[in-house]
Amino acid sequence: MKRFFAAFLASVLVFGLLGCGAKSKTKTDPTKFVVELEGNPTTGYQWDCRIIDENIVKLSGSNYQQSDNPEGLVGVGGTYKFVIEALAEGETDVVFTYSRPWENTDPAETVTYHFTVDASKNISGVIVE
Repeated sequence: MKRFFAAFLASVLVFGLLGCGAKSKTKTDPTKFVVELEGNPTTGYQWDCRIIDENIVKLSGSNYQQSDNPEGLVGVGGTYKFVIEALAEGETDVVFTYSRPWENTDPAETVTYHFTVDASKNISGVIVE
C-alpha cells in the first residue's frame, strides 16, 4: 500500500504540478502543424490555446491521449495534441496556457509558438523563448 501511495503521489507531482510542459512538435502534412504538450487533467489542469491572428491559422483539431497506465496506478497524465492549420500567408503566434479554468490565477505554464505560413500554405512553427 505504501508503494502504491508513493507511486501515485509521484505521478501527481510529475504530471500535475511540476513537469507538465515537456513539449514536442511534429508535422502531419505541409499545411498542418501538430503541437504536443504533456499534462494531467485528473489534477484539474488543462491546456488551452489562443490564436492571435485567426486569419493566418486555425485550430482544426485537438485531443488528449492518456499515457500507459501501470496496473493499479490512478491519475496518470498524458499528451494534449493541437492541430494548427494554415489559412493564409503571414505570421502569427499561438499561446498555449496550462491552468485550472475556474481559478483566477496566472497559468501554471505558458508556451508560445510563432507560426509562419508561406504563399503555398506551408506552415512552420517554433517555440518562442
